[in-house]
Amino acid sequence: MHYRRRRHVTRRTVDLLTRNGRCRGVLRDISEGGARVDCHTRIGPAALVAVSIPGAEAEAEVRWIAEGRLGLQFLRDLLPETLDLMLAGGDTPVRTG
Repeated sequence: MHYRRRRHVTRRTVDLLTRNGRCRGVLRDISEGGARVDCHTRIGPAALVAVSIPGAEAEAEVRWIAEGRLGLQFLRDLLPETLDLMLAGGDTPVRTG
């Protein structure tokens, strides 16, 4: 049985860690299985990244790229505690650059 996971809309600054370094992005929505991040750094499809905030980090694969947005699929579903940490502090002023 296939079902859609509940997506939580947010707007919080996150770091994306890649094998080439770190870039700043804006987490736009997140579920246990994936996330959408605005990021204007060039990251290729199928790249492995880590979504990082203070106190939490989750490894993901880039599944799609469109107009400065990345669709990420987490390598392992997020635990409820990790999802809560990723959502905490959302809807705050976003700094990019």
